[in-house]
Amino acid sequence: MKIEFIASKNPNKQDVFEVNKDKGIEVSILDNNKSKLAHFYVGKNGPDLFSTYIRKEGSQQVVLTTGILKPVFEKELKYWRDKTIFKFSKNDIESYELKAKEGYKLTKNAKGEWILKDKESFVADKSKVDETLNTISSLRASDFAEGKLKEFGLLKPSCMVIVTLKDGSKKELLIGKQKNSFQYYVKRKDCPQVFVIEDYQLEKLKRPIKEFKKKEKQKKSATKH
Repeated sequence: MKIEFIASKNPNKQDVFEVNKDKGIEVSILDNNKSKLAHFYVGKNGPDLFSTYIRKEGSQQVVLTTGILKPVFEKELKYWRDKTIFKFSKNDIESYELKAKEGYKLTKNAKGEWILKDKESFVADKSKVDETLNTISSLRASDFAEGKLKEFGLLKPSCMVIVTLKDGSKKELLIGKQKNSFQYYVKRKDCPQVFVIEDYQLEKLKRPIKEFKKKEKQKKSATKH
């Protein structure tokens, strides 16, 4: 952070620039020995909105520096939490099963094709399968939820995804109720934490059977003139 100019040296102006303990964001940066490398207050945005007022601890001088710094330093606790739900190689997946009212199972044959097994069996559309497997193998949450499983529809979920890997291990995802119009509650079977994922992620995980069917190419009839 570089000084653009000195805004004030008047201690009574610290409240105006929001660089005090009451209104500012206090930032302390420590080294491995817990010695302070920096200690300062992040205040309000500058007049052009793309700059920020800051003040070093112990100094009366308020300076303007380039950059929108409040979003950088004013992070909620959940920002620092690991949002990874699943992380494994898509190539290690042997089968993908959706346990639901209209569930199905995807398995790979000797040719490397994905076969969807339901009332009928057919070779599934590779692009749709890839989207589904890419989503589950690198699934990340957008938020966390705390409370009893019953609140989130996860005590007795009506829907579940089971992925079997080459080593025989299983990755199981319980799908709960809707949080709002674009988010859902989910939970790994082997983990107590409840996560929130986006609707577009769930659409790929719960893709209906009809979307896996390959669209037949329309044959164009030749017209003689």
